[in-house]
Amino acid sequence: MLVSLKLGTVYTAEARVLVLPSRDYVLRPEVGDLGVNMAMGDDRIVRSETEIFKNSQLVERVIEEIGLDQFYPDSGVNGSEARDSWLARRWRALRGLFGGAEPATGAAGDLGPDPLAEQERKRLDQAVVRFTASLDVLPVKDSSVIHLTFSDENPGIAADALNRLILVYLEQRRSVFELSRSQVFIQQRDNFAQRLNRAEQDLEAFKLKYDISAFADQKSLLLRQQAEVQNDKMDTATRLREVEGRLNTIRNQLVTVPREIPLFAESGQQDARDTARATLVTLEARRNELLTKFSETSKFITDLDDQIVKLRAIVTATPPKQSLSRRSGRNPLYDELNTDLVRRESEAAALGARQKSLDAQLTRLTQRLAEFDRLERDFNALMLQRTLLEKNLQTYAQKAEEALIQEELDRQKTANVRVIEQAQTPRQGRSLRMIVLALALVGGLVIALALAFLKDFFREVLISPEDAERALRLPVLVAAPLKNIPSRSARA
Repeated sequence: MLVSLKLGTVYTAEARVLVLPSRDYVLRPEVGDLGVNMAMGDDRIVRSETEIFKNSQLVERVIEEIGLDQFYPDSGVNGSEARDSWLARRWRALRGLFGGAEPATGAAGDLGPDPLAEQERKRLDQAVVRFTASLDVLPVKDSSVIHLTFSDENPGIAADALNRLILVYLEQRRSVFELSRSQVFIQQRDNFAQRLNRAEQDLEAFKLKYDISAFADQKSLLLRQQAEVQNDKMDTATRLREVEGRLNTIRNQLVTVPREIPLFAESGQQDARDTARATLVTLEARRNELLTKFSETSKFITDLDDQIVKLRAIVTATPPKQSLSRRSGRNPLYDELNTDLVRRESEAAALGARQKSLDAQLTRLTQRLAEFDRLERDFNALMLQRTLLEKNLQTYAQKAEEALIQEELDRQKTANVRVIEQAQTPRQGRSLRMIVLALALVGGLVIALALAFLKDFFREVLISPEDAERALRLPVLVAAPLKNIPSRSARA
């Protein structure tokens, strides 16, 4: 009952905060595919924001801004009393023993922590505990709203403390989510730019060292050149075999063809044999023409056959003509064969030289292609490295721009938290005085009954004969009454 008389009226201030979805709760990979995002649920977001409200550092900042003595004046002695307390006097006396010099905190000659600071720290810790016990931060079911309540005996301090807590929470939240990631992304972007520059320099040095401008195009060109040279080599070999065959034929003909032949012969007799031979050729041609129109038994054919037989007899019987003068000279066919032989030999020599040149060119192309095959792995590795660096540079450049934009939005205090109801000074309070008083009366009655029962249960006095028999386990023979009962005769 005494405690209930000391209880005062408590005023409860209320506020509500709306938490909206934002990019702060979206998991975006720093590298890799930018399209893969994972977002937290609304309930997890609200619970996360609720945990930020329950940070003891926020409560400590609110108490320091309002003032510990003003907030909880009964939490300990105030500053003036602390300076004049026994502990303060003892501390000054201790400092006086060391020449009155003020020991530096944290120095090598530090004599220990300041008792005043320790006492103030304890008071602040106790105030934080009391503030936290009076604060309720609860998410509203099936919504994205956080309901905040704070109770205090002073209605103005209750509303002021809750509003200050919200302001400190917003600042703390910005400091938590306002991580300056743009500098990290910018550094990574610059780093990848430098690495890309070095990779391009290595690639250019590789191209200059091995005389490569466009690897794929050059390799395709070499393959085409190799195919063309191989075709030319096959054509040259075919032509060379043809020329060599022609040379062998010409050489064989030169062996059989005479170098000189008769050029002119003059005869004094009429060459009847030549005349008969010419007529014979004419008749044979006429007979072949008539066979196309008549059969062999026709009269025309038989007449021609008789004439042909006679002429053949004349040709056979006629002796050859006798030349009286002859003139011989070089055979034109032999000279023509010699000329063709020289031309073919020159052509064969040219084709042989071309074949050797094509063989050397084909060897160089084959070696070049083999070298390209050996260099292809190194070239592809350099190209792959440059491609990856270009992709990473593009990724971090995009992330740096996004981070700069987000930081600018954060500096403009754009967040996903909105205060939909600020704490107002409560007009009505609630007191636990009557409740505690009723509980005290009920508790006293229960304790009194319990004490009476316990006293009766643990007493050592035997009241009734039954108690005596039960306690002594002996039968009772005579029981004297507590009061004298008058006899029947006396009443009569």
